Amino acid sequence: MPLKHAPVLILIWICGVSASLEWSLVNGNRTCATGSIYGTRRDDSEAGNHPGARVFSSTWVDKSDRLWLFGGNGYDNYGGSPGLKNDMWRYDTVNGRWTWSGGSTAQNARTVYGTMGTGTSSTYPGARQSAHAWTGLDGTLWLFGGYGYGVSYGDENSQFQEPLADLWQFDTDSEQWTFVGGTNAAAFAGVYGTQRVASASNIPKGRSIGMRWTDGAGDLWLYGGMVQYQHSTNQYLGDMWRVSAASRVWTWMNGANTVNELPVYPANIGDEAAASTPGARAMGVTWTDANGNLWLFGGLGYNVSDAVTSFSSLVTRNDLWRYSTRTFMWTWVSGSPEPNSVGNYGTIGQTDPTFAPSARVAPFVWTGSGNMELWLFSGQGKIKNYASSFILNDIWRFNIGTGLWSVESINPPAGPTNPGGAFDGMTWIDNKRNVFIFGGNTGCGASLVRAFCSFKIQFCSPYTRKPDV
Repeated sequence: MPLKHAPVLILIWICGVSASLEWSLVNGNRTCATGSIYGTRRDDSEAGNHPGARVFSSTWVDKSDRLWLFGGNGYDNYGGSPGLKNDMWRYDTVNGRWTWSGGSTAQNARTVYGTMGTGTSSTYPGARQSAHAWTGLDGTLWLFGGYGYGVSYGDENSQFQEPLADLWQFDTDSEQWTFVGGTNAAAFAGVYGTQRVASASNIPKGRSIGMRWTDGAGDLWLYGGMVQYQHSTNQYLGDMWRVSAASRVWTWMNGANTVNELPVYPANIGDEAAASTPGARAMGVTWTDANGNLWLFGGLGYNVSDAVTSFSSLVTRNDLWRYSTRTFMWTWVSGSPEPNSVGNYGTIGQTDPTFAPSARVAPFVWTGSGNMELWLFSGQGKIKNYASSFILNDIWRFNIGTGLWSVESINPPAGPTNPGGAFDGMTWIDNKRNVFIFGGNTGCGASLVRAFCSFKIQFCSPYTRKPDV
């Protein structure tokens, strides 16, 4: 899927102590193609500032429950056409205000790397989308790669964008970026080394729209993604990496060190096998459960029997996988090995081994019930009897204990208490278990530009509804 969408919505919703899922609009509006209002950098007292409509941004939640947003594909304060951004924003969940922390107010800013390991007010990652973000156990914000601008290539307005392989840390106190690892070389081919052997020389291939997790030890995991070079065919990855948050050293853990790897399903759902793999894919969504397992759902990938020849070979998936950080193997848990599955919705609130979401990319995701429930909302995917993909408007829950899906909401109308469907947007879940969603592609207008609005949903502890019959 190309990464040149125009930008998104901002949605944040809240649910009361009832069986229903109730969203609340807390910030923004639904006007298409809204630009940013920056105000004064780091001035928390200013009201009315906000990032503009955008997609493919990177997000974090810090220890003070502030929501952070970086870059993406969106609008600057001058309006006009969308472009790549490198602005950093924070949102105060108490007073409901956005504050511009840093980065450029203009589009397509180049990276200023400075000296590796030394952060200053003038070093920062350049404009990019679909970079990989993690929050460390110590509250450090991490960023790797993405598709965008490295060092300057001359004309500031040129569209010379490449997959990046740089690793950054952001200090939420000083609000400064530090280039800490990887490389400042664009379109980097990667150094894999030996599988499951850490080495200071290892660096993943530059990429975007990969999948990422933080494990219980605070280490950062990265899987797959897309390699999108200028004037060439997109390629997709199926490699698993871990980077130590303490040493910043990468380890190639699993998967192929080549591109366009096909998926390998075991003989039966639930089997863990060394040969099993989701294969090369991008735009899937991830969770980490209470037992430290890494979960992956859906996204773009290849068919089991494909001869990979072009972008047209890509299919949308609805399979659910679990990766063990102890055995380093994948388990196929749910969903179909067939491409472009329309799923099986069943009855709202009910469970059955045959129920599953339809194949989709880039939904909003979060965890519940002590990280033992997986939730997903919306995305772009398949509907029965239609060949094309649509923006979906459903909420699904997966119970890790029972291994069963249930659909919790289907097609409620968009309005003040419902954001409506979107994809390529951003999700946060704060320390109070409030889920915030921002932006996303809503198909607003002929050019697929998005509105700017924010919603919040609060899942009460415990989440209650009528029990399954």
